[in-house]
Amino acid sequence: MHEDAIDARPFPRGMLMAAGALIFTSLAFATIARQTDYGATRLELAPVTSSRDITFKNEVAGYITAFDATTGERIADIENSGNGFVGVVIKGFNRDRIVAGRDLSLPFRISTLADGRSIIEDPATGRLVTLGAFGAGNLQAFSQLLAPNGDIK
Repeated sequence: MHEDAIDARPFPRGMLMAAGALIFTSLAFATIARQTDYGATRLELAPVTSSRDITFKNEVAGYITAFDATTGERIADIENSGNGFVGVVIKGFNRDRIVAGRDLSLPFRISTLADGRSIIEDPATGRLVTLGAFGAGNLQAFSQLLAPNGDIK
């Protein structure tokens, strides 16, 4: 008997039409922004003041070893447990490389920008992460990787 009462009241047609119009409008605006750049938001980056190309290697004892890609110099051994922020970022970048069919051994680039921000980017896929967005502690995890005369902020 209770089921009959529910079936007797169909869903309001006006609500369905409004939901459809909202979905259509959202898709139209997204398409226009993507095609014309009108209404699109872009991350504007300041000029790079210092950068370093780095390769990473997972070590057996729970550490990630960072190497200067140009000289081959060992920069740091980073613990990949507990905080693990460096490992999480590198795993995410490597996942993108696998999906895009890119070489996993290519270096990443860590840069300090003129406005004080720091980024890590993957030249193989074009993806970049602004390091300060994840907090000072996570930013500090990358600070040891920049060239000795540069600071990450």
